[in-house]
Amino acid sequence: MPPFPRGLVFPSTAAIAMPAMTAHQMYALAREIAMEINELSIILQNNSLTAAQYERIRESSTFQKILEVEIQQWTSAKNTPERVRIEAAATFEQLMPTLHARLMDGKENLNHVVEGGKLLAKVAGIDQSDRPPDVGEKFIINIDIGDNQKVAVVHSAMPIANDGSVLPKLATITLPKD
Repeated sequence: MPPFPRGLVFPSTAAIAMPAMTAHQMYALAREIAMEINELSIILQNNSLTAAQYERIRESSTFQKILEVEIQQWTSAKNTPERVRIEAAATFEQLMPTLHARLMDGKENLNHVVEGGKLLAKVAGIDQSDRPPDVGEKFIINIDIGDNQKVAVVHSAMPIANDGSVLPKLATITLPKD
């Protein structure tokens, strides 16, 4: 976040009660506007702002700079996967009532409705049905070789990385430190 000027003062053209906004709140408002997922009226309602208050905030050169940065970041090519995921999740959330109604309506072709929902859920990263389990089969062999020395052999038949990909089979041997 670029530095935020202390004591931001909004120009006074009329007696509009302005809320005290922290830098975090200002950046959050700008980001939500840059994302264009919700209508401006919903964004203002979520941030407890009136249209008149927003107009005053929007006139601020500080807010204009913040909004410009947020738009650049949101629309950058590097952000495409995240932007698509968030937009798909938001669309999926908005379509849930419609999908539910269509699923309950006996006239709809059920497989088409379900497939549409599956596609949105998959793009949004909500669908985890094809993800392998977090851990594979695992066994541990502890061997006591006397004199308080132990050897432990840990073997995982199918180690899974954090990203869900299967790693090659590995066996590890740990010896206690003397």
